[in-house]
Order: sequence, then structure tokens, then C-alpha cells
Amino acid sequence: MRILLLLIVTGLLLAWRMLPGGDAPKPALKPASVTQTRNNMAALEEAQAAGLLIEDTHRHELRQAVLEAGRRVGAAPCDDAAKEQLRRALDALLGHLRDTMDKAVETVAIDGRVIDASPVLNAAARAVWQDAAAAGIMRADVMPVVPARAGAPRMRPVAAGSGPYACRIG
Repeated sequence: MRILLLLIVTGLLLAWRMLPGGDAPKPALKPASVTQTRNNMAALEEAQAAGLLIEDTHRHELRQAVLEAGRRVGAAPCDDAAKEQLRRALDALLGHLRDTMDKAVETVAIDGRVIDASPVLNAAARAVWQDAAAAGIMRADVMPVVPARAGAPRMRPVAAGSGPYACRIG
């Protein structure tokens, strides 16, 4: 009899948990305001300065390849092999960023908010990308591959053949 009573009580508890309407409705996701985006970027920069941002290993390697190739082109701007290496490194990074755009790969929790840390972590590689575009190293059709996210630094307009990677002979 006790076992039967235990089974009935367990069944009732399970049925009660399965009834709809017991949970409060979840709020819909809203786009971040400009103020919230600025606050997020400031919080990310503080977290980075404190060493709290953890990079995805694969993205870190791709970013380092871009930075190293950028240093080589900066040291020898007329070296076609160095430019090609930079082009390949940027293509690899941008392709990976495009492929993982809709995934939360690098996030940090700050004050109960989960924030995408990629814009801050990509800043140095973005500067190399921008200098490569200014020097005409990157194809024009590559520029819009990865749309800037809210709060991400925008690409500044540049004149073709300018910047630190431009080859100047004479």
C-alpha cells in the first residue's frame, strides 16, 4: 500500500511540473542601446587591462599570424612575399570570423551581463587589416566580409596606396 501511495504522489508531482503556465514569461531580447554599447566597450577595455579576457586559442593564433605578417610588411613594405603572407593571414582570420559570427566564441560576464569580447580582442588585428586595405594589399571586395558589431571600432576611410604598408620607392 505504501508503494502504491508513493507512486501516486510521485506521478502527481511529475504531472504538476509538466503543466504549462507555471513559469514566468521570459522577456524578449532587445537590441543594446548606444549607451549600453559604450558601457560594454568600456567594461571590456577595463577587463582586458586587468587581464580578465580569455582568447579563443584558434582565434589567438590567427590574430598573432596577422600581427606578425603586419610587422614583416611594415619592415619591408615593397616585399611582395610579405604582402602575400599578410593577405593569406588576413583571409584566414576574416574567414574564421565570418564563419563564427553567429556564435558566442569569446565572451565575458561583467555585472551579470554576458558581453562579446571579440571587438576588443580584434582591435590590433583590425588596425593591421585597415593598414593593409589602405596600402591596397587587400582586395576591395574583402572589406565588408565581417560587418562591424555594435560598439566595434569602425573602419576609417583611407586613400588607396597610403598608410604604413604602402610601398614608396625613391
